[in-house]
Amino acid sequence: MKRSQLLHSIFFIANAFLAASPLLAASLAASNVQPIASLQTTVTRFLGQQLPEANGIRNDFEISAIDSRLRLAACAAELEAFLPPGQRLESNVSIGVRCVQPAWSLFVPVKLHRFADVLIAKRPLLANEIVSAADVETRQADLSSLSRGYFLANAQVTGYVVKHPVVAGSVLHGGMLSPPLFVKRGDRVAVIAATSGLEVRVFGVALADGMQGGRVAVRNISSNRVIQTIVTLPGTVEVQL
Repeated sequence: MKRSQLLHSIFFIANAFLAASPLLAASLAASNVQPIASLQTTVTRFLGQQLPEANGIRNDFEISAIDSRLRLAACAAELEAFLPPGQRLESNVSIGVRCVQPAWSLFVPVKLHRFADVLIAKRPLLANEIVSAADVETRQADLSSLSRGYFLANAQVTGYVVKHPVVAGSVLHGGMLSPPLFVKRGDRVAVIAATSGLEVRVFGVALADGMQGGRVAVRNISSNRVIQTIVTLPGTVEVQL
C-alpha cells in the first residue's frame, strides 16, 4: 500500500471514530441513569399491592409525570416503594421510591380514586323517619371525595332514624342518621340479670331513650329502685353483675 493510501485510510478511520464518539458517550451515559419508566412501574406495582379491590370497590390512580430531565444513578438492586410516615392512601398522596445502592430516594405525587356504589336517598327523607330499603338506591361515586362518609349496604341504614331532612339523591352518611332506639323513655322493659347459669327477669320502666349497647337507667317496678342497665334487644336490658 502506498504511503498516501495508508494516510488516507488512517484519516478515514479517525474521522469515523470521532463521529461515533458522541453517540458512544451518550449511550454509556444513558446506561448509568435510572430509567424514568422504572420509577412509574415501581409506584404502580406498590399501589396495586396496597389497594386490593374488594367489596365492590374499584381503585384507580393518576401518577404525576416525572421530569424527564431527572438524572438518577442506575440502581444496582430492585427499586423499593414506600409510604412516607404520617401519610395514608387517601386522595392526594406522595409515594416514596428509593434505591439502596447507590443510595437515593424521591417522592412521586399520586391522586387516588376509589369507586363504589354508595347508598343515596331515593326520595326526600323527613326528620325522624325510619329508613327502609325502599327509601334508598345506589349510585357510583368516588369515595375519596366523600369526606363525610358513606354506606355501601342496605343493612347499614335500614331501621335507622333520619336526624334532619335529606334531599333526594343525597349520598347518605353517618351524620344524617341515628341508630334505631331499642328502648324509649317511659317504656316498660324486661330487666335480665344472669350469674352462674342463673337468670333472673324482672320488669322496670326506662328513664331515658337507649340504642343497642347503650346505657339506660331503669326503675324497678317492684322495688322502685333505680339501676343502671345495658340495652341488648328491643324492650330488653341487662344488668351487669
